[in-house]
Amino acid sequence: MRKKEKKENPFSSKAMLPAVILLTALLTACGAKTPGGGETPETAISDGSAAETTAQTVSQTEEAAIQEDGGSPENNCVSFNSGRSRYGWWRGSDKYTEEDYEQVRSYQAAGYENMSVDEFNRMVMDWEDEDAFHKTEEVFQRIFYSLKETDPMADFVYGTLSNTWDECERKHYGICQRQKNPWHSGEAFLETYGDVFGDKEFLTGSYADYSFDYTIPDEQTVTVAQRDGILKSVDEDMQAFLKKQSQEALQDEDAMEKAADAELVRLLKNLGDQVVWEGGRELSYYWNDVYDEEDTEDWYEEKEEKEADWTKQYDLVLKELKFPGYEDMSIAEFNRRINAVFSGYDEDKEDFYDAYDNVIENMEDTDENAEFLLTTVRASQEEYYARQRELYARKQVDPEYEVEISSTREEDVFGDKMVVQMAEGYYTFTYHILDADKLTVKARDAFLAAVSRTVKEEIDSVFGKGGMDEEQLKKVIDKAGKAAGNSYIEYTGCEVGYLYMEDYDE
Repeated sequence: MRKKEKKENPFSSKAMLPAVILLTALLTACGAKTPGGGETPETAISDGSAAETTAQTVSQTEEAAIQEDGGSPENNCVSFNSGRSRYGWWRGSDKYTEEDYEQVRSYQAAGYENMSVDEFNRMVMDWEDEDAFHKTEEVFQRIFYSLKETDPMADFVYGTLSNTWDECERKHYGICQRQKNPWHSGEAFLETYGDVFGDKEFLTGSYADYSFDYTIPDEQTVTVAQRDGILKSVDEDMQAFLKKQSQEALQDEDAMEKAADAELVRLLKNLGDQVVWEGGRELSYYWNDVYDEEDTEDWYEEKEEKEADWTKQYDLVLKELKFPGYEDMSIAEFNRRINAVFSGYDEDKEDFYDAYDNVIENMEDTDENAEFLLTTVRASQEEYYARQRELYARKQVDPEYEVEISSTREEDVFGDKMVVQMAEGYYTFTYHILDADKLTVKARDAFLAAVSRTVKEEIDSVFGKGGMDEEQLKKVIDKAGKAAGNSYIEYTGCEVGYLYMEDYDE
C-alpha cells in the first residue's frame, strides 16, 4: 500500500480553484453556453488488489551486509492503479446507495467482456440520452468516490467502468476538438518496508503517475475485454519497467522520469490497431525516502517555520480577502473578487493558497475573523465552483454547506460543571441563489447561520426528552432551510451524515 501521497486534498482551496480556472478556459475556448529492528523485513508484491503475497529469505551474505550497514534489505511492493482517479472534482454525497451498487453489479453480470465497446458503452451510459446519461453519471460519481479498493467490484469499477465513463463523457460533452479523445490514467509504484520492533514500517518509495489519450477506430468490433486488456497491458509493462530498476537509478528523479517517459512512448507506439495512441501523454515521477536524515531534518524545520509564520500570513490573507464594505456587496461581485484573488497571483499564487490554508488550519475557532474565513470565503468559493460546474454539466448544480453538530448540556454537581447530555453529528445542505445581483453577502451568511442555528436549537430542546434520530434531524433541517429562504436564496435539500446523542442521567 502506498504510504505517502504527493497529491492535493481535492477539496482544499488550492486543489479546487485550478479546476475552476480550467473549466472557465475550456468553456470559453469552445464557446459553450449555459444550459528499525535488524530482522529481515517482509516483501509484499501486490497486483492492485487487496491480496498480498509475502516472501522470502535473505542470504547470509545479505544479512551480514545488513548488520554492517544497520539497515534492511530491499523488499519491493509493486502495483498500479488504472483508470479514472477516485479523488476527482466531485463534491456531492460521499457514499453510494444500495441501488447504485446493484446497478453497477448488473453491468458486471451482463457478460460485458464479449460485448463490443460500442454496445457496452451505450448500455451503461448512452451519451445521446441526456436524462439517462446524467442519472448514470451521478451513480458513478458516488460509486467512484466511496467504493473501497478491496471491494469485489473494484477492478471492474476502476478499470472497465472507468474506461467506459471517460469514453462516453467525451462524446456527451464534446468539450473541444483537442479534448475529444478519452484518456487512460495509470500508476506504478515500488515501495520498501522494514521490521521495526514488530511493526512493518515504510522505508522508501518510487512512484510513476501517467496518462495518455487514445481512440478505438472500430468500437463495434473491438470487445470490452480487448480494450481493457490492451490498456491494462500498458500498466503491467510500466509496472515491470519500474520493478527492474536499481535502487540507485530510482533515486535519480530527473533521469528516472525521462527513462519512464521514454518507456511509455515506446509502449504506446506499439499498441496495435484496435486501440490507437493519439499522441497526448503526461508522466510524473518522484522518489520518497522518509529515513533520509537530511530530508527528515528539513521536513521538521519546514514544518516549524510554516507554523511560526502563519500569524504573518494571517495579515496577508485578511488584507487580500476582506474587502471594505464586503457585507453589503452583492454575491455576484463578492464571489468574482474572491475568485480573482485566488486565481490572479500568476506564479506566486501557490504562496497565497498555502497562506490561506495555513491560516485556517492554525487559527482558533474563537478568532474574530474565523467566521469570515471559514464560512464567508469558503461559501463563496463553493458557489463559484458550483456555477462553473453548472455551466459544464448544463444542469442546475447547487452549492453545499457543511455543518458539524457539537452540543452539550451541563449541570452543577457539588460545585463542578458536569456534562450530563451531549450530541454530535454532521450534515450538509444545499441551496440555490435566485438573484446573485441582489443577494448580499450579509444576507447569504445570515441564511446559512439561520439554518444551522435553528437546527442546533431544536437538538438542544430534545435533551432529556428522548433525543432525536437521523430521520427526525432531516425533517428539522428541511423545515429550518425552507423557513430561512427568501426571494433571493432558497434551500434545496440536505443529507445527514450521522447523529449521536447521549444522556448520562439515564
